Amino acid sequence: VLAGGGEGALNNVVVYGTLSWLPTYFVEAKGVNFDELSWLGPLPYLSAFVAFVAFAFLGDFTNRRVLLASAGCLLSTAAVCAAVNAANPYVAIVFFSTGTFFQSGYIS
Repeated sequence: VLAGGGEGALNNVVVYGTLSWLPTYFVEAKGVNFDELSWLGPLPYLSAFVAFVAFAFLGDFTNRRVLLASAGCLLSTAAVCAAVNAANPYVAIVFFSTGTFFQSGYIS
């Protein structure tokens, strides 16, 4: 375990890397039309915002923040793996949105 909140900084690097990489991935690897990203692209960011609020509420309500953060990281990994292997680009966007949802639970 990193001392002094270093794990939070590493989580931010992962989230920033994923979110900044998403548009390029959707266009180049999944074949999503660039114009469609104007309404599809914000979905992972919106899911991250919703996750922040939801996980903050759940963490305060259950007082199990570490368990929620750990489960979020595990579920995020599964969702991103499913997104990378999805044949349909729109299904990939849904899985990436789900992945960013669970990954963003850590910051709550």
